Amino acid sequence: MKHSFHWAAVCVVGIAAIGCQPQAAIEKKSESTVTTPGGETKTTVEQKVETTPDSATKTTTEKVESTGDNPPPASKP
Repeated sequence: MKHSFHWAAVCVVGIAAIGCQPQAAIEKKSESTVTTPGGETKTTVEQKVETTPDSATKTTTEKVESTGDNPPPASKP
């Protein structure tokens, strides 16, 4: 009976260790401000990368704020 209990304990610990995958997240934020005679344009870019041993996910958010008579920036191709 003791032998079965030890094997059961080893199996439970092994399954718990395999099921817990490490996950890492890296966040980066950059801001730039351009001043022109017509006003000011502020661009904020936020990037977040989440990685696990099996995959990686990258999310990018870009926010543009204009003040004054500046036209919005041209869209990227």
